[in-house]
Amino acid sequence: MTLDEAAKRLGVKPCTAREYARTKMIPARKIGRFWQFVEADIDNFIRDGYDASCRTGATRTQEGICPDYA
Repeated sequence: MTLDEAAKRLGVKPCTAREYARTKMIPARKIGRFWQFVEADIDNFIRDGYDASCRTGATRTQEGICPDYA
């Protein structure tokens, strides 16, 4: 998966996805000048963020991502 594809899947700009890769927030490999991502790693990153937000007690109205458990 390319940098642009990963950014689109994450819903961020390519420069943000590049920073995530550079700081090792998301596993990625730089081949020459190009970053390469594994689709499952992107999905896990999204899933982990969702799970962490829900564990902290966030709700849909607060964060826009977690279901209401009221």
